[in-house]
Amino acid sequence: MKLVLYDSNDQVIEIVEGINNPKISDGSIQWDGGSLVGLKASYLFFDDSVSINHGDILTADVQSTAIDTSTFEASTQDQIKNLQAVVNSFLLGAIE
Repeated sequence: MKLVLYDSNDQVIEIVEGINNPKISDGSIQWDGGSLVGLKASYLFFDDSVSINHGDILTADVQSTAIDTSTFEASTQDQIKNLQAVVNSFLLGAIE
């Protein structure tokens, strides 16, 4: 699937392709092999078969084909695991 970032005029400003297993949490999106943090732009996820290009205007018809992101919300348990991994990495790095 692809992640499409767009501005207040519904114009596409960035497209990230090859998104697998996305998780959305507190202004950040993580997926297998990448992430975006501090995200301020609006965004939608689309199937790879949907043709969207940088600079396109996302019409209501195109937006209606977006993938429902409710299943991408990171659970509290996922957030705790991620935080614990960061803390462990920091602590173990400080010891070595």
